[in-house]
Amino acid sequence: MSLSKMDWLRELSEEELSGLLYGDLSLIYSLCGIDTLIKVCENLMGMNLYISSKPIKDAVKLYVRKNFNGHNHKELAVKLGVSQRYIYDIIEKELRHDQNRN
Repeated sequence: MSLSKMDWLRELSEEELSGLLYGDLSLIYSLCGIDTLIKVCENLMGMNLYISSKPIKDAVKLYVRKNFNGHNHKELAVKLGVSQRYIYDIIEKELRHDQNRN
């Protein structure tokens, strides 16, 4: 691991950091740890961030289209954390889209 200008944060205890951090930084630290906290601070400090769920939803749809074999709807639903109905909706939409192209 390369040294960064914020590696000194590693010298503070977890208790000390938890007491100092608040808001989004506290959330990042508690969920992702010190490495991610340092990277976020080094690269994104001062920015307001909004993390949209749309790219992940689009990735789920792509994953389903690539991996659905006609019989694995339950497995995909469990793996992706969505309902079986959602899997079927994705496949049905894809089939309608394919029919409209032909």
